[in-house]
Amino acid sequence: MTEVDAGAQLSGFAWPPGPGALVDTSRCPSCFTPIAASPCASCGLDLTDARTARVLELSQRIVALVDERADVLMRVHRDAEAAAAAARAEDERMPAPPAPELHPVLPSPVAAPPGDSIAAAPAPLSTMASAPVAAADVVFAPPSGPVIPPGPLVQSGPGSPAVPPSDGVPPVEPSSPVPAGPSAPRRSSVQVFLLSVGVVLLAVAAAFFLTVAWISGGLVLRSVIIGLVTAAIIATASFLRRRGLGATSEGIALLGIAFVALDVWAVRANDLGGAASLEPSVYWGATTVVAGAAFVGWSRLSRLRAPLSVAVAALAVGPAMLVAGLFTRDAALGWYAWGLVLLLLALAAPFAPLLARAPRPALTIEIAVVRGLAAVGAVVAMTSALIVDPRSTATPAVLGAVLALGLALHARSFARRGAASLAPTAAVAADVVLGVEIAGTVVRAADATLSVTVPVLVASAVALGLDAAARRAAPGLGRTTVVVASLAAAIAAAVAAILPLVAAMNAVGAVVGRSIVVFGRSALDLDAPDAVSTAAVIALAAIVLLAVAVWRLSGSWAQRRTPALIAGAAVALLAGPQLRVVILVVAWYLALAVVAVIVLRRRRGDISLAAVGGFLALGAGWLSSFSSPLAWGLSSVVVAAVLAAVAGAHPGIRVPSTVGVVLFLSGSAVLVPGALRAGADLVIAGATPTTVPLAMASLCLVAVVAPLWRRRGLDVAQRSAGVVAALSAIVVVAAPALWFRTGTAADGWMLVCALVAAVASAAVLTTPYRPWRVARPFAAVMTPLLVAGAAGSALRLIEPLPLVPAIVYAAIALVSAAAALRLLRADTSTRACLDAGAALVAALSIVVVPSQGVRWLPLLLAAVTAVLWATDGDGLFRSRGPRRHLIWLALVLGTLALWTRLFWQQTETVELFTVPVGIALLGIAAGHERARRLGGDRSAVTPAVIAAAGTTVALAPSALSAPGDLAHVLAVAVLSAAVLVVGAWVRPPRTPDELPVAVAAAGALALVLLTVAQLVPSVDRGGIGIADLVVVVSVAAIGAAAAGVALRPAPWAGSSARSALVGAAALLALGSAVLVAVDGGPIGRMVIAVVLLGAVGVAALRVRHRLGGMPLAITAHSGAGLVALIGVGADVRPIEWATVPLALVWIAAALFDRRRPVAPASVLFAVGGAAVGLLPSAALADASLVRAIGVTLAAIAVLVVGAVLLRGALAPLATPLIAVASLGLIVAASLRGLHQLATALFDLWLVAATVPLVVTAVLLRRRRTDVLPGLSQALAIAAPAVAVALTATRLSATGEGPLRLVVTLVAVLAVGLWWRDAAVRWAVIGLSAVLALLAIVLGSADPVEAATAPLAAALLVHGIRTLRQRPALRTWPALGIGLALLLVPSLLFDFSSGNALWRVLALGVIALATLLVGARFRWQAPVLLGGIVLIVHAVAQLWPWITSLYESASGLWWLWLGIAGVLLIVIAATYERRIREVRAVALAIRSLR
Repeated sequence: MTEVDAGAQLSGFAWPPGPGALVDTSRCPSCFTPIAASPCASCGLDLTDARTARVLELSQRIVALVDERADVLMRVHRDAEAAAAAARAEDERMPAPPAPELHPVLPSPVAAPPGDSIAAAPAPLSTMASAPVAAADVVFAPPSGPVIPPGPLVQSGPGSPAVPPSDGVPPVEPSSPVPAGPSAPRRSSVQVFLLSVGVVLLAVAAAFFLTVAWISGGLVLRSVIIGLVTAAIIATASFLRRRGLGATSEGIALLGIAFVALDVWAVRANDLGGAASLEPSVYWGATTVVAGAAFVGWSRLSRLRAPLSVAVAALAVGPAMLVAGLFTRDAALGWYAWGLVLLLLALAAPFAPLLARAPRPALTIEIAVVRGLAAVGAVVAMTSALIVDPRSTATPAVLGAVLALGLALHARSFARRGAASLAPTAAVAADVVLGVEIAGTVVRAADATLSVTVPVLVASAVALGLDAAARRAAPGLGRTTVVVASLAAAIAAAVAAILPLVAAMNAVGAVVGRSIVVFGRSALDLDAPDAVSTAAVIALAAIVLLAVAVWRLSGSWAQRRTPALIAGAAVALLAGPQLRVVILVVAWYLALAVVAVIVLRRRRGDISLAAVGGFLALGAGWLSSFSSPLAWGLSSVVVAAVLAAVAGAHPGIRVPSTVGVVLFLSGSAVLVPGALRAGADLVIAGATPTTVPLAMASLCLVAVVAPLWRRRGLDVAQRSAGVVAALSAIVVVAAPALWFRTGTAADGWMLVCALVAAVASAAVLTTPYRPWRVARPFAAVMTPLLVAGAAGSALRLIEPLPLVPAIVYAAIALVSAAAALRLLRADTSTRACLDAGAALVAALSIVVVPSQGVRWLPLLLAAVTAVLWATDGDGLFRSRGPRRHLIWLALVLGTLALWTRLFWQQTETVELFTVPVGIALLGIAAGHERARRLGGDRSAVTPAVIAAAGTTVALAPSALSAPGDLAHVLAVAVLSAAVLVVGAWVRPPRTPDELPVAVAAAGALALVLLTVAQLVPSVDRGGIGIADLVVVVSVAAIGAAAAGVALRPAPWAGSSARSALVGAAALLALGSAVLVAVDGGPIGRMVIAVVLLGAVGVAALRVRHRLGGMPLAITAHSGAGLVALIGVGADVRPIEWATVPLALVWIAAALFDRRRPVAPASVLFAVGGAAVGLLPSAALADASLVRAIGVTLAAIAVLVVGAVLLRGALAPLATPLIAVASLGLIVAASLRGLHQLATALFDLWLVAATVPLVVTAVLLRRRRTDVLPGLSQALAIAAPAVAVALTATRLSATGEGPLRLVVTLVAVLAVGLWWRDAAVRWAVIGLSAVLALLAIVLGSADPVEAATAPLAAALLVHGIRTLRQRPALRTWPALGIGLALLLVPSLLFDFSSGNALWRVLALGVIALATLLVGARFRWQAPVLLGGIVLIVHAVAQLWPWITSLYESASGLWWLWLGIAGVLLIVIAATYERRIREVRAVALAIRSLR
């Protein structure tokens, strides 16, 4: 150290925050800001100056000196630590003498020599590291006073005494905190990778060398070679570690370890000392132990980490292999011993750091590896224990207990040795191992009773014991471990309990299965369960009792009470089949249900458990009783009683309880006849499985309706729910009762039941039962149905005429509707439900009619009933409720009655079907209008719509019928036109405008339908006839009606009139189109229709009238287009007869539009006219030269007009007209050019298709600013695109040479480069690239440079021009693509066999020129690309000589691996220097533009 400035900042230029910034070529070397341009934007430094390379060289020297300084300091710190450790060890053996007083000796400052600011290079590191430390050479000597402890010399804390400075020496203040110790040197990942690859390559080369030596040498030579190589590698690694090359020495140490393994293998392979005769496991175990011990000694002597890591693993695996080798006769026992020994040795893993020399590393990874191997060993031992000594039953359990003990020791070790997270895992593993081995023992025993008892009892006992131990353990990691173990044991017990549960449930299933044979057994029959289920139940009961005892003794009963009760309840349910007698089993389950009900009613204990258990017990008891009539009867009574008693448990289940009782009694009654027949041999006439439930449901309905039960504690909600449940049961049972009717006795049962139920249901509709809001609607629906059911049963008894039931049912529906209107007018919801029931009965009356001829009678009665339904308290039409809409149902039913009668009489006159219905609708409309006049606040829309519907029903069917009857057609036409005109012009007093106009609209609809009906048959007739007359009359009538409607003062009159006029125009267009298509497309009719419709459209745009406007114009012009299109489709030739008039009409509409500036619709008309006039003819230009010339000239004329004349107010027409004309020109000229593809006229049509577009684009760019900005660009792109497409077609068809390709590319690229617009330029370049690629594929580009050179030249010209315009632009984006396209395609031919000499020479010259030009102008892209291409070109030309040189040494190819490994190790050792050199070259290249 020559001079110290006490940490002050250097004067002059800025100093970087770290040494790395000195060699960062992306930052300015003066101010260290990121480089954006040259000169530097921050300090103004010229970064292109050649002297900046010298600055980089000096910066690299500074960084190298800083690295060497840090290395020396690191060595000083490490030697000081080693000396301190040795001193501490010596102090532990003897007392230390008192230390002399020391004072700090500071060197006097020495002036640096003038000139170079860089200090002289320090002495070599080897000299500095090996020279002894003398007192005269020490720069920082220890103080001469009292020993100062390590730390800062000046205390910064408050209250600390200040140290007075020495005489003449200023106090030393630390500028930064001193690190506690030297930091380890950081190695580059690239350096480590290179070193690793070099070591691997050397190892592979050594392996091949050994193989060669093995084949060619003798035993002595082999052993000597292997031993010398191994010793040399170990010595080299140790030597490099002492030299401080840590990463290199560790990598070579791994190579030495690999050689030691090869030595051990060679000893056995060469049978040295009889090694081959030993058991492989014994040999490898012993040698692994010896090698591990040797590696420990090597690591302690050399401080290498790799031998120590391998030693730890070897000392763990070696003994295990040695012990496993002792059991050669029993492989399974050997594997078990291997895993067990490995597991036990892993207990010593935390003590592995004691094998190292102080300071000892943590060896975290090595310990984790050993523990992972122990886990693998435990799995292997557990698996092996299951197959050791298959003849012994207890072997798995014994071996598993030993293995579980080892895992428990591991859990204890983990808890105490800093691996707390692994302790629960080890405890769980111990439980799992013990459970698996016990299961193996049970499986070997092959006893079902033992299988369902022993595993679950052992697992439960272990779990309960661990749970009790956890309760008494102190909080902490130990308790957590015990808790986890107990949980694992509990899970094992749960898994083991599956077998006893399945066995017990099989017994329950057997009892339930015997009940499938209903009433087939006696109540005293015995069912003996098997011994396995009995043992299972006993084991489960024992577990429950044991758990209760343990939890009560351990004080955890309060927390475990719920699972204990659940388990007890489950065991109680499973214990039922063990009573054997049917009646006892049923009684057991029913008793459990009664107990549960008592618990629920007292609300003590676990309510949810009582509810679930009681439900299961009740269901099990009832199902089990089906096998005996007596047991079923008793259980049914008990079930009903239980369901009734449950109501007192909670107010919320009162209603479900009542519903359950009703449904259960009704459902159980199905089995009553069978129980009486099987138990008492009693048969009652008419009592069937359908009639008895019906009677039971009726009795339940009467019981809940009767006021008697109100005194028994049933509230309104319960009784209402009971009514609903009983009626639901009646509905469910009535259908099968009617379907499976067995005779007169059954009809009597159903008659009585229906009458009783109907009376009870009707009673619910009376006033005292008004609070029953749920039951009343249900009863209202059911009352008519029950009455109808009673009537049907009675009619079946007397057997009347077939029509009588339908009339009776219809009468019942009518009476019900009348009663509902009279009695339930205030209760709307109940009346609606009663009407719904009546509707069902009315539908039944219609269905049961025996003949179609008399079906109109019930339909008519149903229509009358619907009128009653629609009538409200305010009357039929004045009502505002939704019920009034049912009048339409009455109309439908009445219509059906009328039509049914007419169809039955085979009436063919349409008016008899439609006119009465229309008159009815008009009557309804009159009623609504009268109600509107009386009410005053009703809308007039309703009567208007109804009147329109009535008129439509009366006229529309007549318009569609009899199209060939002239008198009928004329009558309908006159009547419809009269209705239309009168409704449009006449306004009766006190009548709103909506009503007559709606009737007029119906007349218009009739006229339209009449027109359609006449146009369809005209397809066969043709010519001018009645269809033309109908079209004219309809259009005229609609037009006259529109004029009349327009005179009305209503706000909607104007829009309605305009809509009618638009409809008339549409009708005229459609009718004319159909007539033109039918009559073969006569030119006169088509032209007249197009002109007439066009005139209407023009007048709509030109004349100021309320009936005109854009909708009418669009409709008329669209109709003209449709007529023209139909004419073309009808073979009008030439097509110009259809397209030219239409184009003239549309263009006239655009020009005569009075709006200025031109509206978008007018622009659309103009564009459409131009398109219709040009494009169809252009599409047919290839068939006619005259048409092609005409279209071309017309398109050019339109282009000139659009580019020059259309200005001012007509400017919006320019853009679309130019676009359409351009398209027409392209299509016409291109098609004609393709037609003459192989002739000389092709070039003329190519010029005609492209030059006008370019000229127009130039005119628009230079002279017009009021057109679309992108139009000129589009034309400038379209012209090259057409040229490229036509040229590509010509090349593919004729196979011409490269001349046309080059000319086209030059012309197209010239346009793109001249046009100073990025979009046009790149589009043209892209098109040229496509053409060049296509030419290469077709073979027209021969040589290939004919396609790539023009494109590359264009890119280079554009790039150079861009570099001049943008000084900050780099050369890669400007010149990279062009240079690559210029050089790379020719370079690819170097790798083929047919490269031409001129290309080889030209490529070399061009690449050299590119390199020289780039160096002259300091351009980076030309320098790199030219240099790379030049190098690759040279290598490609010299490749044959390189190949011959390599093949000369191919026999010893593994020598190349060794050479490569040595080179990689050398490069890794000098990695930092090489990186600095590469960075210098990179900086020089990056300094280029």
